Amino acid sequence: MNQIENLIISEKFDEARKQCLMRLTENRQDPIAWHYLGMCHYFTQRFDESIDAYQNAIRLQPAFAWMSCFNLSQAFLITGDLEKGFALFESRLIDPRRLSKPVPKWLGEEISGKTLLVHQDEGLGDAIQFLRYIPYLQNYHCRVLLYLNKDLHGLFQHLNVPLLTDRIYECDLHVETGSLPFCFKTTLSNILPPVKIVCSRQPEIGRIGIVWQSSKSIGPEISAPKSLNLEQWQPLLTLPGFQYVCVQKDVSPEDAAFLERHGVERPPIASFTDTVKILERCERVICVDTCVAHLSASMGSPTWILLPFNACWRWLANRTDSPWYPSVKLFRQCRNKIWDEPIQEIKQELIHCRTSSN
Repeated sequence: MNQIENLIISEKFDEARKQCLMRLTENRQDPIAWHYLGMCHYFTQRFDESIDAYQNAIRLQPAFAWMSCFNLSQAFLITGDLEKGFALFESRLIDPRRLSKPVPKWLGEEISGKTLLVHQDEGLGDAIQFLRYIPYLQNYHCRVLLYLNKDLHGLFQHLNVPLLTDRIYECDLHVETGSLPFCFKTTLSNILPPVKIVCSRQPEIGRIGIVWQSSKSIGPEISAPKSLNLEQWQPLLTLPGFQYVCVQKDVSPEDAAFLERHGVERPPIASFTDTVKILERCERVICVDTCVAHLSASMGSPTWILLPFNACWRWLANRTDSPWYPSVKLFRQCRNKIWDEPIQEIKQELIHCRTSSN
């Protein structure tokens, strides 16, 4: 199977799919071939076929199917079946590389009078997205403790729960932030509103915040497909009538020189508090799929997100809006790794905005 896996890593999905089908012709009971076939279908956006393949892999090898379950969760989530998707999303916690927790896991049951530790288990953007459930935990009449990356503490003091810097704390139950949608039985029709970031928005007409690169800390295999080279933004940066401001925290010397040549402001950013102050003055934000997108959208700012061909499940498939954030508009790659089309779409939208405001 290493050959098929290598083909998938190399994004040669059609060849990998042919190899899977050949193996399944020889043995229809091969769970690994079904698993890889599910991946091939998923990455070519044949989501229904992907779901069928993963379900076959799980049926044939249920005792060792946590990865197929996790991948199946992505397929359900991206097609909008959130209830099934978030139930299977719990399989990420069965990953044998994770350590077991010493206290019981909360699954949404009654916990009146008990202490619940909610702890961040994914990235900063994921945390911002799922903290919307914290205010609603008061309906369970429990004491809530929240372990959160310290970089986010300044943004969420208003949640009125203790913010911890250490996961080790005495509690009766625990739950990961990524498990809260499952505990609240989330569907497309009952998604809760995002936690409002405390801010004082005073947007200036034509002022646009930009982020072109996803955080490299999440790994190049995840960051690279979501990121653009600054040169690819040139059709936008040369449009008259707009003032761009950099909301990217880490900027290379080459990118800094490019920004200066195009008159893009670059205020210092040391914390998310600085980021919020920059975003307060922006009429809109244009960014890649990164934590700034969640931050801007939680502030209620018009947020235009550039998405790769194989976008994260949270943005669903074939949509230009987001049920998670009312102020978001999505611009997707039509072809893998080709950003020309979404950049041109954004350019035309900006021209329309400028014309409408005159």
